[in-house]
Amino acid sequence: MKKLLLLLILAVLTLFSAGCSDIAAQLTADTESEEEAGTETAGEDAGEETDVPSAVSPLALITGAAGVEDDGYAAAAWAGLSKYAEESGLAAAFYPAEEETRDSRLAAVAQAVENGAQFIACAGAEYGDTVFEAQSIYPEIGFVLCDGEPHSLDFTEFAVGPNTYAVLYTAPEAGFLAGYSLVAEGFTKVGFMGGMPLPATVREGAGFIQGVNQAAEDLQKDVDLFYTYTGLLADDSSAQNLAGSWYANGIEGIYVCGDFAASVCGAAEAASAWVIACGCDRWQLSDTVLTSTVKDIQGTVYQAASAWFGGGFWGGKQVTLGLSNAGVKLAMDHERFSNFTTANLRMLLNRFDSGELSLTPVNTDKFDLTSLTGPRVTLTIE
Repeated sequence: MKKLLLLLILAVLTLFSAGCSDIAAQLTADTESEEEAGTETAGEDAGEETDVPSAVSPLALITGAAGVEDDGYAAAAWAGLSKYAEESGLAAAFYPAEEETRDSRLAAVAQAVENGAQFIACAGAEYGDTVFEAQSIYPEIGFVLCDGEPHSLDFTEFAVGPNTYAVLYTAPEAGFLAGYSLVAEGFTKVGFMGGMPLPATVREGAGFIQGVNQAAEDLQKDVDLFYTYTGLLADDSSAQNLAGSWYANGIEGIYVCGDFAASVCGAAEAASAWVIACGCDRWQLSDTVLTSTVKDIQGTVYQAASAWFGGGFWGGKQVTLGLSNAGVKLAMDHERFSNFTTANLRMLLNRFDSGELSLTPVNTDKFDLTSLTGPRVTLTIE
């Protein structure tokens, strides 16, 4: 009897022990599931959009406060980074800087490195001072800077580190395409609005003048051209007011070389007029966007990431891409032209390829822009 009782007690203890083990295992599994559910991971799907990744993200993009929703350079750079992420299986994340300052951008770079970044992309001239510092602080990290040059905060030093690939795009050629297409579309009163008179903006404006002048000569048209720098770095009501006054004065199309295209589009909508945007294809911004000049930010970031992880990275180089290698182009996928066609554009590009057309280089706002015009163009600088 005692033996039977002892066996029963041992059986109960065994069952209780097994049950506790099962419960403990279930509790552990539940805890792990809860932790996983509460963790935002950049690598669950390659190229997933996240700016606060908890997992390791080898691919990183530094952006402004708007992240990749700005429909501009950041969006284009993110598209290139995401494409490489999808192909490589590496996770990608973007890191918005809290303020438009070098220190804030460097803080975003530091966060990216902390989260395992091995390759960091920046798009825009405003990141030049950031990359200049970061390339020395993190010599083991690869950097690509699109449409900018690494420089000190006071612009007294310029240096492309061995871990950095810096790319400029031929701004004069982009401006030329915008100016030529406006006149070829049939407009005889056009405008150029630049932001700050920085070298790249000056070059783009000079290209625009030459494009207007060439089209005026080719088509034997007299054209009035209005030209100004707004001093703006972002959308502002003053840009909309100025554009509104230009449209009221009969200007039919404005090329916006700056980050205030939305403001000008607001004025264009009220006046039933047109805008050409710059940098990226901004056709979704407004029905008034006739077309955009495009710099191949997406392709540059994708190729640089591929080279960094695949070998053959172009570290220490500053290059310029343009019409000859499709680094600069006119967006024709969503254009709203009535007269200017893809065939017209192709013939224009052929004239550059053959050497028939070339542009006068301009690198300073002290240059006499009126020297770029012929007898058919009247230039008014405001």
